[in-house]
Order: sequence, then C-alpha cells, then structure tokens
Amino acid sequence: MKAGSLAEMRACSATVHALLEIEMRLHVGNCAQAGISEDDLSRIVEAPQNLAYTRYVLEAGYSGDFLDLLAALAPCVLGYGEIGARLIAAPHDPAYADWIATYGGAEYQALCRDTAALIDGAVAARLGPQPTALPRWRELQDRFSTATRLEAGFWTVTG
Repeated sequence: MKAGSLAEMRACSATVHALLEIEMRLHVGNCAQAGISEDDLSRIVEAPQNLAYTRYVLEAGYSGDFLDLLAALAPCVLGYGEIGARLIAAPHDPAYADWIATYGGAEYQALCRDTAALIDGAVAARLGPQPTALPRWRELQDRFSTATRLEAGFWTVTG
C-alpha cells in the first residue's frame, strides 16, 4: 500500500474512476469513429513510447514510495489538463474539438485540481512545510522530469 491514509486511497480511487469514465470514453469513442472497435483496441501492440512511459510509472510504484508514484503519474494527468485548458481558450481545428473539450472541459479540469491537491497534501504530509529545501525534493523533480520526457514521447511519430 503506497497511500498513507484512507483519504489518499479515496482520492486515488476517484482519480482512476474519472480517468476511466472521462478519458477512456473519449479515446474509445474516437477509435470507434475511425472504425476501430474495443476488441481491436485490445489486440493492438503497444508502441515503444507507451511501453517506456507505462513501465517507468510501474517501476516508480514498485520501487519508490507514494511520492515517487505521484511524480511519475503527474505529467499524464496534469499535462493533458494544461494542454486542454490552453487549447479550449483558443480557436482550434474542429477535428480536435472532442479531445480539446474533454481535456479542457470542467470535468477533467476538476480532476486536475483534485489530483494537484492530492499531490500537494501528500508532499506536505511526508516532507513538511518546506519540501523544496530537502534533498528528496530534487529526486522528485528528477522523477517528474523523466516522466514528462517519456510522456512527451507519445507525441513522437514513428513509422
């Protein structure tokens, strides 16, 4: 168990539930519009970029503590929320309207706020009121930076 309290467990559970109900609905729907069924999705071979990031997150969860896991997951949840919030406020190609509406919309933005609050609370509970003064902070920054680079790799087109 990585979470330190029932409240943290509930927050994590709510995050996973929201990602399944908001994010996966979008992606499964987009694939369906392109003629790719859920069955087809289950048979697709994971791209190396996806393997790199997801295995990094799993490693952080296995070998690190709760803060390591949160630092590895944060670029995914918060990054897409940041991108969505910026894009929804600007003119955009209608082909991406569903994606932008999902990640920039109120429901996903609330998920981002809740996730950020979970991270802030977990850091405060474990590292105290001045976490940036501790060597552990640099380790978490490094974990976050690596996860961000791997997450950004999703956008790399290979072919």
